[in-house]
Amino acid sequence: MTNLNNQIRRKSWSHFWQQGQLHSLASSMPDNYHGAIANFWQRELKSLTTEHAILDIGTGNGALPAMIFQIHQENMPEIDAIDLAEIAPAWTQELPEKIARRLRFHGNTQAESLPFPDARFDLCISQYGFEYTHLDISSKELARALKPGGRLSLVLHHADSHLVTVAREELRHNSWLRSDASPLITAPAVLPYLQMASQGRVAELAQNPSANTARSNLNQAMQGLSAIAAQSAYPDLLHESAEFIAQVLGSTGSGIITADHAVQRLQHYQQALEQAALRHQELCSCAMDDKGIVHMQNLLTQHGIKDIDIAILKENNYLLGWTLTARKSS
Repeated sequence: MTNLNNQIRRKSWSHFWQQGQLHSLASSMPDNYHGAIANFWQRELKSLTTEHAILDIGTGNGALPAMIFQIHQENMPEIDAIDLAEIAPAWTQELPEKIARRLRFHGNTQAESLPFPDARFDLCISQYGFEYTHLDISSKELARALKPGGRLSLVLHHADSHLVTVAREELRHNSWLRSDASPLITAPAVLPYLQMASQGRVAELAQNPSANTARSNLNQAMQGLSAIAAQSAYPDLLHESAEFIAQVLGSTGSGIITADHAVQRLQHYQQALEQAALRHQELCSCAMDDKGIVHMQNLLTQHGIKDIDIAILKENNYLLGWTLTARKSS
């Protein structure tokens, strides 16, 4: 379980959800979940009716409620969706009022302290969310909130999954991008000279050795970024950063933004990298190996959850996670 305190976690994830992503794998699945993940949820959600009450833990911007609506439309069950972060899913604004009343989002809400009565829900679901909680407490709360005979359906991060492999690689790239060797660090020294160039002060630049030094350091840093990207199986973050830096430099050199504004943009990008690193660190630390999934199974059993079925979720030979389905004792 992660050691990040809830305040830091809430800030990082709130910032992420405010960007409008529907779920945490937006770069891999730009719409809602599809393939093997969607197939699992289709099976788990297809039998729901308007008489059912659903709890979604770690909802983010509501990917699973969106899927439930897509499946059932006006026959959607009642859904309470919680998340530790501040959330405001934009897609719900387009729902008919009758359906929107059946969907309630609860931001700043911990799975370890659910604000619902005992035996409230027929089904508890979570997509890459429940494993982020303090399982000793949240498993008991989950069981408390389920009706006797209620079902549990989870998709969980696997310690050896493709998603964790990519996250670990991006963590390494993220760390390098915030190091002294990165063009994000060397670029600010070039910005005043680019602003001079945009003002037509080329003669001054030609006589300024510091300008040549700054440019040389930036070129060296960009070459370093390119070299690391060329050796990586997952260089997306590096390419994205290179494009962002080039855009900031180009805007400064053409006079669209000032050097001070450019520095602020670079600083904001570095802050975003720091928050992304926190999220990736948490993903990697919460992903479950065989021992972890057995521990979760034992905790759920202790609290009256039975018929637990655990399986590996794969697509095209890529390991995506664990699935866990179960039922509360009647």
